[in-house]
Amino acid sequence: MQPEKLEVIADMEDFVEGQLSNLKSVEDSWQPNDFLPDMTSENWPEALAEFRTGCADIPDEVLVERIEGRWIHAASGRSYHTKFSPPKVAGVDDITGEPLMKRKDDNAATLKSRLDAFHAQTQPVIDYYKSRGKVNVIHANKPSKNVEEQIASALK
Repeated sequence: MQPEKLEVIADMEDFVEGQLSNLKSVEDSWQPNDFLPDMTSENWPEALAEFRTGCADIPDEVLVERIEGRWIHAASGRSYHTKFSPPKVAGVDDITGEPLMKRKDDNAATLKSRLDAFHAQTQPVIDYYKSRGKVNVIHANKPSKNVEEQIASALK
């Protein structure tokens, strides 16, 4: 094998080993079976239908605040927020010390366009099913623990 190829492989091994420390244990990670319908039960089609009829209720201005305050560490995908989950040093990743960045679509103009499409295309569908009692509204403008409790309650 050529020396430069061996060097690339060695670099990749170092990179992967460095990223392993960023991973959470399985016990600390979100697991789909924590709240997804049990596909082995007899009533899984009904459970899946109920799961699909939930919606989050968050005012548009809150979404704008969340998007505009979001910063990410590109290499790892770690996410920070200037108000809700700031890094220890502004603009710097807590683990690597590397600079954080904003995604080009994390801005009010892009979000407004997406929200306009949502309100025109998706909201009428939600309203239709809500009028028939088929929607569980999750009030997502609350602390994450409260949102998790609402989701768990809606899925019971």
